Amino acid sequence: MGKPKPASDPKTPAKKCVLVVEDEPDIIMLIHRSLNLKKIKVLEAVSGTAALEMLETSRPDLILLDVMMPDIDGFEVCRRIKQHPVHRDTPVVFLTVRNNSVDIERGRTVGAAGYFTKPFDPFQLGEDIERFLESTPNH
Repeated sequence: MGKPKPASDPKTPAKKCVLVVEDEPDIIMLIHRSLNLKKIKVLEAVSGTAALEMLETSRPDLILLDVMMPDIDGFEVCRRIKQHPVHRDTPVVFLTVRNNSVDIERGRTVGAAGYFTKPFDPFQLGEDIERFLESTPNH
């Protein structure tokens, strides 16, 4: 009988991690479920300030960010992330109800790698995020 493989086996890919920045508990729950189905680890922040604080100790592979937040809006959070030396290459994807062309362009301007709109299909979101993570080089 062979020895069990250690958890840190280099042949086993590391679990991807997404920081979800969202202030609506029902939306957080939907996102959490859709990403868990894809075996993606989820970190949660309920405000822009909380997200920026979390990034002082965490290195997510992707940040899923709402625009309309209770303190700092998502555009400003993204701008600050893109100025941070450790996180500037971390992809930021917006998930928001703001779906007009001005907001979508503003998202691109502040450095977002993607822009999804609410309402969303949780299963499709999981697929899209998984595909996004697979196509993004490790940072």
